[in-house]
Amino acid sequence: MEATRFWPIERREAVARDLLRSLDAVSTGGAGSKFRCRDELETAEKLADHVATRCRFRPVRCRNLVQGCTAEVSACRAEEHDAACAFKLLPCEQGCGATVARRQMDRHCVTACPMKLANCPFYLLGCESAFPACNLGSHCQQFVRTHVRLLLDHNQITMADRLELDLEERLALLEKCDCDGTLLKALDVRALTSALAELEKKMSAQDGGS
Repeated sequence: MEATRFWPIERREAVARDLLRSLDAVSTGGAGSKFRCRDELETAEKLADHVATRCRFRPVRCRNLVQGCTAEVSACRAEEHDAACAFKLLPCEQGCGATVARRQMDRHCVTACPMKLANCPFYLLGCESAFPACNLGSHCQQFVRTHVRLLLDHNQITMADRLELDLEERLALLEKCDCDGTLLKALDVRALTSALAELEKKMSAQDGGS
């Protein structure tokens, strides 16, 4: 509304003053409104200092102005506003170390955060592990044999039948042939399938040359 000047700041301030006058009119006990400062100062200088620096009802800018918050509140409400301000920078709720505006926290946690929970890329083959996304590499290295076994079971590649090897023997041969650690670097089904195919060719060539 402010962008379209339908509800400009001058109009809001005028409405606020009218509301305060209304509250003063209905306050009870004759002690004045609790929503408005009733301190009396002896001199104009003291009054000016009070209004500028001491009055708890003086208008103050949100401390998150640099981050984009344009709110102006009474000094006595500054902490309350700050505790809910959408622009306040907060540490990532998932502990990734990033500092994120409150209004962007949910989006950060499910998109950019390296600590967001991720399923194993071999989930459809049977690995049901879930872990922070930043741990993908270590997970694939730790469970490379499990992933290879799942992929071999899924694809039913014919080499094992041709060599009449059981699955464990075949895994051992693949690992022995994988001098460059190609299997350890595969982070998804496509990469691991490609790595296995290359190793199969290498093993076939060695068998043909022997």
